[in-house]
Amino acid sequence: MICRGIISAIDGEQYRVQLPDGRVSGLLPLLLLVRLKEDAVKLAAGDPVAVAFFGSSLADGVVLGKVVAV
Repeated sequence: MICRGIISAIDGEQYRVQLPDGRVSGLLPLLLLVRLKEDAVKLAAGDPVAVAFFGSSLADGVVLGKVVAV
C-alpha cells in the first residue's frame, strides 16, 4: 500500500509518519536512491511524504520521499 503522510518524529535516519486517519507508523527508513548531492532532500518534522507499506503492520514500510506537489 502506498499512501501519503506527515513526518511526526525523526530518530537518527529513521522516521515516524502520521497517516491521514491518525495512525502513526513504526520507525521507517528512507529509501535511498543514487542522487547528485545538490538534489538531496532533507526531511523535517511536518513534511508531507509518500510511504510504502509491505504488510499489515505499520512497522513494515519505507519512506519513499517528500511530496512537493499534488
